[in-house]
Amino acid sequence: MQTKKRKLEFNPINPKLYNIITAYLKKKFNCDSLDIPIERLFALGNGFLTVCYFSGNLEAAKITLSGLQAQGLHPYCLGVPLLIIKYTKHKNSKKIKIKPLFNLINFLKNCKNKIILNERIVQKLSYGKPIDVDLREINSYISKHENNKSKLYVIETDTGITIGFSRIFVYKNKARILPVSDIGWYLREGK
Repeated sequence: MQTKKRKLEFNPINPKLYNIITAYLKKKFNCDSLDIPIERLFALGNGFLTVCYFSGNLEAAKITLSGLQAQGLHPYCLGVPLLIIKYTKHKNSKKIKIKPLFNLINFLKNCKNKIILNERIVQKLSYGKPIDVDLREINSYISKHENNKSKLYVIETDTGITIGFSRIFVYKNKARILPVSDIGWYLREGK
């Protein structure tokens, strides 16, 4: 929870922003469709937005937020944080930068960019360091020319547990897996 004084707004996201978010996620994770209901997505913040999945009553949430702010507390999310959106000025227009957060994984299980790894490899990934694995150890199709920085992959164990998402770089017959967000983050440095 943040303690800086600033006016936070908690509002449903508009259809234009929803379309930007879903197009971004479909491209990044190679998804045909996403099951993220627009009526449950809310944005909290000013300057940068945290997009939260919120299933409660909007009016009750606004009252709770006002009460917290009156006590000098400023949460970064009400509900489950899914994305952080930063707006930056780029020449004469605004540019949007979207950063997926760990909880988004629950909505990406049906996307095509998925890597299934055995438990031994997954344990190494939970330390947040890049690992190199033989392409034969990955239980999903990865092109030998997969070096696209813009793609992200959901990482699952061979027992079906989703643990994070990462980038992949392939060289020779190996794949370098660079964790972007993983379950171990909460143990290492999560706040």
